[in-house]
Amino acid sequence: MIRALKSIQFMTSVTVTALFWLIYPGVMVLLASIVGLCYMMAAIGAIFENHIAIWSAFAISLLTAILSSLGFARFVQGSFDFLAGNWGKSEEFAVHPYLFVIISLMSTVVVIMHLMSWQWMIKCSKGLRD
Repeated sequence: MIRALKSIQFMTSVTVTALFWLIYPGVMVLLASIVGLCYMMAAIGAIFENHIAIWSAFAISLLTAILSSLGFARFVQGSFDFLAGNWGKSEEFAVHPYLFVIISLMSTVVVIMHLMSWQWMIKCSKGLRD
């Protein structure tokens, strides 16, 4: 399970960084890219069993899951119709809400897997690998 967690966490960090480029405009994409690169570095450190990187990757995954879920909730409260892909009166298809859903689901899976492998997070023992 640890090997799967490491793989999914790295894929999530790369996907989150790439989707930030589609979501945020202008200067915001620079800040989002810096956060995404930190997430990727923490995921790479977790692959090599660095204890600080494991906890950093968990914290960034948790923060990403919370913030993207809040973004998703904001679209739902703003009467976005996910089946039609627009805000009711508008004919234009909106992609951003779906990107938030993807980020939310991927980061939530990573957080759940981290919690399921709590022994690896605490002890960082290489003997727990599958």
